[in-house]
Amino acid sequence: MIGNELKKIWNVRMTLLLLLVSVTLFYTWIIGQMNLHYLPLFETVDATLGAKLLEQFGTTIDADELEQVAALKEGVRQDFEEKVSAAYPQLEEMGMESFEEFENDIMTDVSMEEAQTEQYQQKCELYNQITEEFGWELESIDFYSELLERKEYAAMRFKVANSDDYPERNKEQAIWDRIAEVTERPGTSVLPDSVTMNMNYVIQDFTRILLYLVLLLLLPYLALDNKSRVYPLAATTRRGRGLVKTQFLAMLIGLLPLLAVMDIALCVAYSFYTPYAVFNGCMVEYLWFDFTQLQYFWVQVLVCNLIALAFSMLVFFASAFCRTIVGTVVMALPCWGLGTLAGMFFADDIFSCNVILKSMPYALHASRYSLTICLLGMLLAGLLCDGWLIRRRKREDIML
Repeated sequence: MIGNELKKIWNVRMTLLLLLVSVTLFYTWIIGQMNLHYLPLFETVDATLGAKLLEQFGTTIDADELEQVAALKEGVRQDFEEKVSAAYPQLEEMGMESFEEFENDIMTDVSMEEAQTEQYQQKCELYNQITEEFGWELESIDFYSELLERKEYAAMRFKVANSDDYPERNKEQAIWDRIAEVTERPGTSVLPDSVTMNMNYVIQDFTRILLYLVLLLLLPYLALDNKSRVYPLAATTRRGRGLVKTQFLAMLIGLLPLLAVMDIALCVAYSFYTPYAVFNGCMVEYLWFDFTQLQYFWVQVLVCNLIALAFSMLVFFASAFCRTIVGTVVMALPCWGLGTLAGMFFADDIFSCNVILKSMPYALHASRYSLTICLLGMLLAGLLCDGWLIRRRKREDIML
C-alpha cells in the first residue's frame, strides 16, 4: 500500500513541476545570494584579504602576528593616501593633510545652515567621489581594522553588557562564561564575519525553498484525498482504518528524495563558491560549541531538514480536518508561517551565544538549549499530533 501512495505523491506531472520550481527558486535565491555577496575568484575585499591571511598565517592569527597585520594595514593606508593626494589636490588646498582628516571634518556635526552652504555641498561631493573611486582600498583598511580590534571591541562590549547596570543583562551566567571563554581565547580566527553572516542568509533562503517544495509536493496529495472523501469509506474496513498510518509513512519516505536532492544541490553550490569553501577549517566564533565553518554548514543543513520534516508532519495533521482543497491550503498556511520563522531564527541562532555582535535585547534570549528545544519540540509536536490522528482514525468504524 505504501508503494501505491508513493505513486500518488510522485507522479510525472508533480516531478516535472517540482523540478521547474526548485531550479527557479534555487537559482534565484541561493545562487543569487552567493553572487550578491561573494562572487567566485574572490572578487570581494573580505574574501580576497581573508584568503591571503589564511595562506600567510593559517586559520588563526596569534597575538604576535597581529603586528604583521597592522603593518599590512599601514601599507594599504599609505598607498591609499598617496593615490588620493595625487588624484585630488583639492584636499591640500583645503588645508587637509590626509583623507582621514578630511573624513573627520566631513563627519563632524554641523548646523542646518552650514550644511546647506555651497562650500559644504562641494566637500560632500568630493568625499563621495573619493570613496567611490577608492572603495576597494577603504574596505581593505576597514577589514584590517576590524580584525585588529575584534578582540578588544568584543572585550569592551562584554564588559559593558555584563555589568549590573546594563538593563537587558541576562541572568544566565553560562552565556557570559562562554563569551568570556571565546573572547579571552588566544588568537583571532581568520574567518571574516561577513562570510558566516552571508552563509546564514543562504541557509535561511534554503529553508524557505524546502518549505515551498514540501508544500507543493504534499498539498495536491492530501487535498485530493480529502476532496474525494476517501477516509469515511476507508473507515468501514479494518484495513482501511490503517490508511492514515500508511499515508504518513509514505509521506515521510516520499520526502527523502526531495531533501536529498536539494541537500546535494546546496553542497555542490557551496563547493564551487571558493570564498565559502576556502575557510572550511576556520573557527566560527561566538557559538556555544567549537565549530569550523564546514562543520557549522553541515549543522545548518541538518537543521533545515529537521524543520522541513516537522513542517510536513504538521501539515499532514492540519489537512486531516479539511474537506476541500481550499480548506487544506488555508490550514497549511499557518504551518508554513511557523516553518519559515523557524528557518529565520534557527539558521542563525541555534548555537549562537553572540550577544556582542548582535542586538543585545534579542540575543540575550538565545541560551544554550532554548532554540534547540524549540526545534525538537516542533518535531515532537508533529509526531504526537500525527500519532493521535492515526489512533483516532484506527478506532473509527462507519457503517454504510
